[in-house]
This record gives sequence, C-alpha cells and structure tokens, in this order.
Amino acid sequence: MDSPVSDCKHKMIKFCSLGHAKSRPTSEYCLSCPDYEGKPRGAGDVVHSLAKHSGVDKLAKKFEAVTGKKCGCQERREALNKLLPRKSD
Repeated sequence: MDSPVSDCKHKMIKFCSLGHAKSRPTSEYCLSCPDYEGKPRGAGDVVHSLAKHSGVDKLAKKFEAVTGKKCGCQERREALNKLLPRKSD
C-alpha cells in the first residue's frame, strides 16, 4: 500500500519542510507523522480533524497534564489510518 504522502503540505521533493525526516520522507514515515497536513490519509485523520475542530484535542492535552499519562491519540490515529486507509483517487 502506498499512502498519499504527496498530499502533505510539508513534504517537499527531497525533504520534509519541518525537518522531521533526515532524508527523503517515505510513505511509512509520512503515514505516522503527527504534523501531517493534507488530504486525510485514512479514518485516523478524519477523527483527528473532528477532535481538533471540536476542542476534544485540548481536553486530551489537559488529561495528559493532569495525569502525567499519554492520551494515546497519535497511536490511535496511526492505527486507524492503517486499518481504514483512504482509497486511491
């Protein structure tokens, strides 16, 4: 499966504009990038977008600050993207 990495606004021809990838970003790398911005790669990006626009992401950050535990948002996002990827155009 080749994920739509070219949709990320941070992916340049040979590098990531955020400096995340030391060399040319691979499909696998972009699939798990927490700073991905572009067309949804799968169900995880859709859920992330809904959480961000509804403010639920801020509650997750508060949860992390209060409990000292990670909320697991990024892991769930990656898992959902892999389980239910966007169909190729």
